[in-house]
Formats: sequence, structure tokens, C-alpha cells
Amino acid sequence: MLALAACASAPGERDFSFGLIGDLGYTPAQQPLVDNVLADLNAARLAFVVHDGDLGSPRNGSCTNDLWARRLAQFQASAHR
Repeated sequence: MLALAACASAPGERDFSFGLIGDLGYTPAQQPLVDNVLADLNAARLAFVVHDGDLGSPRNGSCTNDLWARRLAQFQASAHR
């Protein structure tokens, strides 16, 4: 899931946009999609990005230390930390 939102401000104040992501990358086939979403977020002019969801799914075998390390590295490399 990816959502980009823009918030209007009172006259004279600056507008801002933010990203909301969550529940992505549960299977190995979905990993390239996660990279694409994160690249799109990094290319966007956003005030911040929020992750609201799961990072893996035990049912899909994606709750591993390797996945946690990959996600941590991806989030740390974000332009919006």
C-alpha cells in the first residue's frame, strides 16, 4: 500500500505532502515492488513518510532476521528519515 497526501494550509502558510506505506513485501516476488515504492517515495517532495503496517508475514515465511536487516537498511537509506 502506498498513499501520498497533500495538506492545504491557511493563507500564507506552506502546503506539505507526506507518504503513507504499509503491508508490503511479504513474498520474495514482491521485493522488487518494495524497492520501486521506496524509490518513488525518495523521488517525491515529501515532508515525511509513515509506515503503518506489517513488515512481514509468518504465513509467507518472511519474518526472518534477513528481512528485518534489509528493511532497516532500506528505511535508513530513505531521503525522508
